[in-house]
Amino acid sequence: MKAWFALVKKEMRLGSLGFFSVLILQLSLYSIVVYQAIRQGSTDVVVAFGFLTILAHVFYLLGYMIVNLFLERKTLHLWLHNPLPAWSLLLLNGLAGFSI
Repeated sequence: MKAWFALVKKEMRLGSLGFFSVLILQLSLYSIVVYQAIRQGSTDVVVAFGFLTILAHVFYLLGYMIVNLFLERKTLHLWLHNPLPAWSLLLLNGLAGFSI
């Protein structure tokens, strides 16, 4: 189990750049949308942006797995020595990033 937690920490480190860049982009876009909604007096724009954000999160996990496998293509043999299934490791890290 100790080896699995070490892999989780490594995956979190690898995905931190993408996580924080998407978080900053999303917060800046959301602040612009809220500002425009306050100026126009309509909340329809905020609801539409929220829907598009949720839709984008659906594809986040797929993109995360593809990028992760591309970065780890030379060390895929190490996944054979993982005490738990690899899908659980990717799912845990993907869902952690999915919460943004």
